[in-house]
Amino acid sequence: MFLLSFPLAFLGASTASLLCLVLERLGEGAGPWEPYSHCACGRELSFWEVIPVLGYILVRGKARCCGADLPNRWLYLELGAAAGFFIAGLLPAFLAGCVVCFSLVGVVGIETRHILDAKK
Repeated sequence: MFLLSFPLAFLGASTASLLCLVLERLGEGAGPWEPYSHCACGRELSFWEVIPVLGYILVRGKARCCGADLPNRWLYLELGAAAGFFIAGLLPAFLAGCVVCFSLVGVVGIETRHILDAKK
């Protein structure tokens, strides 16, 4: 069960990253799949910049092109989902644990988006 937890942790971070992207795009009124992931200045991100957690660490939380701050809430949700999926991999009913973790990431992502919109 322990070895299963590592791929599940990456899966958790990846699904959290995708969920955050969809929530962000829907909040902006854009479609979830178009355009490709891009910086605030419009430059398309390279494949290594969109790797969950690692991409944020490699660019130190700043966009390479314009130096804009990247939203750290995505990093926290990705790390939380990775930890949740890792722990779920240790449980006998790991699939149920993954579903619960994914649901929690969705709720937290939506709530942080509402809180940020309310502050504007």
